[in-house]
Amino acid sequence: MGKRVISFSLWGSKPTYMVGILRNVDMAKTFYPDFECWVYLHVDTVPKEIEEKLRTRDNVKIIHKTGDLNLVKPMMWRFESIDDPEVEINMSRDCDTKIMIREKYAVNQWLASGKTFHIMRDHPKHKVHIMGGMFGTRKIPKLPLWKTVMERYKQEGVYMYDQDFLRDCVYPLIYNDSIIHTSFHSVVGESAIRFPTEYDAQYNFVGQYINENEEQNMDNVRELYEKYTQRAKKMRMIM
Repeated sequence: MGKRVISFSLWGSKPTYMVGILRNVDMAKTFYPDFECWVYLHVDTVPKEIEEKLRTRDNVKIIHKTGDLNLVKPMMWRFESIDDPEVEINMSRDCDTKIMIREKYAVNQWLASGKTFHIMRDHPKHKVHIMGGMFGTRKIPKLPLWKTVMERYKQEGVYMYDQDFLRDCVYPLIYNDSIIHTSFHSVVGESAIRFPTEYDAQYNFVGQYINENEEQNMDNVRELYEKYTQRAKKMRMIM
C-alpha cells in the first residue's frame, strides 16, 4: 500500500497559520496515525523557529518552496503530493482550520467506499464545487500529473484561484466517482450525502476558522446555528 498524506501550504508569518500548522500536525497524529503530514513551506517568509518545531514531529515531511508569492501559486502547493509515485491518498487541508472527529468519520466513510475523490461542504458559506482545504483524492487516471496542469493555470489574486482550478480542471473528471458530504449546498447533477455524524453542542463544523488563541469566528457559528435550526423547523412542519 502506498503512502497516505495530509498536505498543507505554509507561507508568511501570521500567528494564526504558524500556530495552526503545529496544532494540525499534532492532531493528525491522533486522528490519522497512518498518515504523514507534508508541509510545503515557503523558506523566504516562514520563521525558522516554526520549521525547527515542525522537524521535531515524527509525522512531518517538509518540502521547501521559494519564489514570488504573487506568481508561484502557494495555495496549490499542497496539491502536488498526489503526483508523488509513492503516494496513494492525499488529503488537502488548511492551516487555519482544525482537524476534528466530524471530519474523521466522513473520511472513514470515503476511504471505505473505494471512490476516487472526497468532497466536504459543511457550512452555509461552503458554496464552491471543491473547497481547497476540504478534499481528498486517490490517483485520478484522467489527471496523471496535477503539477503540469497547475503550471498552466493562471494565478489571479491572492486567494480563490486554487478553488477555481479545482472547479475547472478537477471537478468535471471526478464528480461521478466521489463521496460528497454536504450539509447545505450541492452542485446540480451531483449525488451528495449528509455527514455521518451530527454537529456537536458547540456547532463545530469541518473547515471552520480557528485563530492562534483557539477561538472560533462566532459569526460563522451563529450563521450555521440559525440556518441549521431553520431547516430543522421546516422539516418538522412538513412531517
